[in-house]
Parts: sequence; structure tokens; C-alpha cells
Amino acid sequence: MLERWISSTPQLYLLEQPISRLFIDFTGSTIFSIMADISTRPLSTVYVGGLHPTFVTASTLSEAFIPFGEIVDISLPKPEAPSSTDLHRGFGYVEFEDAEDAKEAISNMDQSELFGKVIKVAMAKPERKDEAGGLGSKTAIWEQV
Repeated sequence: MLERWISSTPQLYLLEQPISRLFIDFTGSTIFSIMADISTRPLSTVYVGGLHPTFVTASTLSEAFIPFGEIVDISLPKPEAPSSTDLHRGFGYVEFEDAEDAKEAISNMDQSELFGKVIKVAMAKPERKDEAGGLGSKTAIWEQV
């Protein structure tokens, strides 16, 4: 899916791919890429839920999970409400360099306590695609072909 990216620089486009997002200029050359989706390393990314919304930051998660291995990326999704004072939505993703490090982090950190809250640590699930339709789809049944 190619959409036009509104920018002050000449004709930038955002190309969304399952692996990553790339900014491409009108000549077709890659300018820079944004953080890769969790699907790039599905076996080395862990979901961390139950995080304190104001005390836990990316640096806090880094300090908590660094003993288990090299961390490639930490993602804390922002709240959808613009008026929210929370730093994130109460969950995040920690991506490790090695899948074994992710398994070690899960076995050691699941049901542990971080800033007074018990956290859930599990293997991250890939992003769902609503192509199939049916129950749970975002498209109404009568609009599905």
C-alpha cells in the first residue's frame, strides 16, 4: 500500500511493508526507515503487559531486561486519547538480538513485580490481518464478499 506522505520536502512517500516502513522519495531511493514491526523478529520479541503507566519508561524496561541479552528495540505504544497524561498504554515490546534471550526473559520475568505491579511477559504475537472476515472482523458481515 503506497500512500502519499505530506511533508515540507519534495514528494516523500510512505511504503508500508510487513517487515518495515521505508520513506522513499520521488526517484525511488530510500531516504530512511522507521522502527521495524514486531514481525521482523517474531521469535525474539516479547510482550510485556501490566506496566505502570507513569513510572515505567523505555529506559526502565531496558534496565530490567538487559540481564537476559542484547536488546535491539523497545516499543511502548502511546495512549490513543490525546488528553491522556500516561506515557504509554500499559504494555510494551522488548526485542532481543537472539530468540534464546527472549525465552530466558520470559521464564525469569513473567509474573514478576515492576514498580509495584505484577507484569505479564510472553512471546509477542504477530499483527493480525483482517483479510479472512467473519466474526471479529472490522468489516460488517453484509459487506463481506
